Amino acid sequence: MDFLKSLFVGSFSSKNLGFLHHVSGSKNRFLFQNHNTRLWKSCHNLLPRETMCFMPDYLNAVTALYPIKLMKTVRLRVSDTEQLLLDPELNLKVVVLVRDPRGVYASRSAGPIAAWCKKDACADPVVGCENIFMDVQSAKDLEKRYPGRIFLIRYEDLSVSTEEVAKSLLRFLDLPWTPEMTNFIVTHTSMDKKEIVRNRVTKKVKKETSPYSTSRNSTATAFKWRTSLDWGNITTIQNSCSKLMDSLGYVSLKDESETKSEKFPITLTPQELWPYWS
Repeated sequence: MDFLKSLFVGSFSSKNLGFLHHVSGSKNRFLFQNHNTRLWKSCHNLLPRETMCFMPDYLNAVTALYPIKLMKTVRLRVSDTEQLLLDPELNLKVVVLVRDPRGVYASRSAGPIAAWCKKDACADPVVGCENIFMDVQSAKDLEKRYPGRIFLIRYEDLSVSTEEVAKSLLRFLDLPWTPEMTNFIVTHTSMDKKEIVRNRVTKKVKKETSPYSTSRNSTATAFKWRTSLDWGNITTIQNSCSKLMDSLGYVSLKDESETKSEKFPITLTPQELWPYWS
């Protein structure tokens, strides 16, 4: 939590230089270049090899200029965020994004993610679903004690009703909606963006969808697990995650033929799931 706070307030020092060494690596620069474009545009051409973008003194000065700081974390336990919620310097709000575990484990078992997603916390649905179930309970508890500062969203709702959910999210964050946001949603959720990549073995160049791209056919992606997972894996995940799925309104399939159904396997509206929506 101390490390996360240091990123929010722009306090880079010898204690967190490991993070800057990580993101400055050639394979990891996309974390700044693609996901922190305002920062990258301000610094990438000031010194050779974008060196300025990874200098602590520069980052400390620049961070203070931006009134809104947004951070995405993966598998951070929701209960741990209370330490940051208690910090008056941060004025933090927490968005908890959950997903159908069948979609989660379909994603983690494919492509480059499968190469490093080996440990139980990432690869075992029994462990993962218990953690997420506790996260949901923690989110409900924190909302009661810190009203208006926790927001829970299902990935599938965001994928199917992107603009409606995004507008609710912006209201939660006390931020305005602009016409440009509608255009962004249309261009980022209607198709998979292809990128030019070079195969490391054959050296051939081809276009393919990057696993880290933010452009997707969002509805198709959300329910792709019905065709990408075999029936055995689906039943294993459902059996391991029944408590979590019930709490979030995900419907277990009873028969393999249901994987061909066009109905979304979800009960509970977004408002029923998280009644604190505005």
